[in-house]
Amino acid sequence: MKNKILLLILMLPLSFVLFADGHALKSKPVINLSMAKVMADACEADQKKSGYAPINIAIVDAGGDLVLFRRQNDAFLLSIDIATKKAISSAGIPFPTRLIEELV
Repeated sequence: MKNKILLLILMLPLSFVLFADGHALKSKPVINLSMAKVMADACEADQKKSGYAPINIAIVDAGGDLVLFRRQNDAFLLSIDIATKKAISSAGIPFPTRLIEELV
């Protein structure tokens, strides 16, 4: 009986290692406010560098909840809704939303 218990104690950790690789929970990066601010700053820097018209920036977490919204002066008011919905779509679709544009 002691041998069976000892064998079970020794084999249990090994079984976790053998079967864990395909069954591990996949995690997504967590977007907090400080990370969202860095992302928005990068968007604004790209906008200035490329010379685009003023933009609205919406950043959501993995659940599609708004973390940060930034509107540049003179950005189109109607694009507030577009930016927010695009951010939510990109959080919920596991591939770039540009592929949807190309399909349509």
